[in-house]
Amino acid sequence: MVKTVRGTSDILPFDIDTWQALELVSRNLLETYDYREIRTPIFEQAGLFQKSVGESTDIVSKEMYVFSDKKGRELALRPEGTASIARSFIEHNMNTQTLPVKLYYIGPFFRYERPQAGRTRQFHQIGAEAIGIEDAGLDAEIIDIAVQIPSKMGIKNLKVMLNSIGCEECRAKYVKQLLEHLKSRIKKLCADCNRRYSANPLRILDCKKSECIQLVKDGPTITENLCAKCRNKLETVEKHIKSLNIDYQIQPYLVRGLDYYTGVIFEIIHSQLGAQNVVAAGGRYDNLIEQMGGKSTPAVGFAAGIERMIMLLANKDFSNNSVYLAYLDFPMDKKVFAFLAGLRQNGIHTKTTYQKKTLKNQLKTAAKLGCKFSLILGVNELSKGTVILRDMKTSTQEEIKLDNAVSIIKKKFPL
Repeated sequence: MVKTVRGTSDILPFDIDTWQALELVSRNLLETYDYREIRTPIFEQAGLFQKSVGESTDIVSKEMYVFSDKKGRELALRPEGTASIARSFIEHNMNTQTLPVKLYYIGPFFRYERPQAGRTRQFHQIGAEAIGIEDAGLDAEIIDIAVQIPSKMGIKNLKVMLNSIGCEECRAKYVKQLLEHLKSRIKKLCADCNRRYSANPLRILDCKKSECIQLVKDGPTITENLCAKCRNKLETVEKHIKSLNIDYQIQPYLVRGLDYYTGVIFEIIHSQLGAQNVVAAGGRYDNLIEQMGGKSTPAVGFAAGIERMIMLLANKDFSNNSVYLAYLDFPMDKKVFAFLAGLRQNGIHTKTTYQKKTLKNQLKTAAKLGCKFSLILGVNELSKGTVILRDMKTSTQEEIKLDNAVSIIKKKFPL
């Protein structure tokens, strides 16, 4: 029997309500903030990610799915969203639009990682980018949205970890100090961090191995090496998010696993997720578009992991408001069929059976499907032009006119 590939999974019909609720909340929120959806290809030229994300990052060096097409071109399944959006921004001359250009995306991404809770090889993200304006208000807005999406779904106890990795001048100064600190300790670093020591020292801060974390925490921080301009930007973002009552703390060793970040960065974490505790993350990437061949263009964005939010929503019910039409005579009378069609044409999510079943069996099915109400319709009701409306939670019922059924049901719950 053929099964799903390791690290992937089917999103089944009984799980989809939560996914759709999360996507709907996200879309409504992002569009309220004037972000417009963009959909980029699932695969791109591999060089796009090698150049933007960074060849020395784990994402590119270890995790990216790379393949050659029939003409020998090297392509890659997208491992993240920002690089594709930056490419699209340049390719379609979006810099000529009113700035900032505010874009969002929802979709699948791919990384070859060891599958575990909260980490899969095909995963899904909701993300947003504000491109073209350098303003701390946009940094705060991005953080605000990234916090609001899980919050509006009922996820509590989120924490924002905030830092700045500064400008090129700040980082050069810090990297020099970091290398000096680790020089005598290099043998204690893991094999990956030994390689990073020469290739990209900041990546050492992103290592998840306890011995490397401890060696780094004994040393200097980026935060204490910020220049006056970068420190002012970080403090301004702090003031903005404080005004929004967002719970945050400065995490001086925080870096992101992508090379394009500059300035203020953040992660939103939740303790219930264990090792993979990051719900959303992002920051400013003011140099990326210019590095990719565009004009110098400031930008800031975030991405949130859908699977990780779904894990935190496991015990919540996001089932659609629906009714169940239980009819007592088989085959279905044409008047019953017309009534069923009328319910659906009026936007009422209606379930029913298409085979002969007892009323008890149908009501049991309605309860199992999570329907809020059942409509019971038989010969007696048809002759009187009525239908019985049953509340599935309280088991109370009332007889109502068929002609009034749509308006009465619509008042019972928002559709």
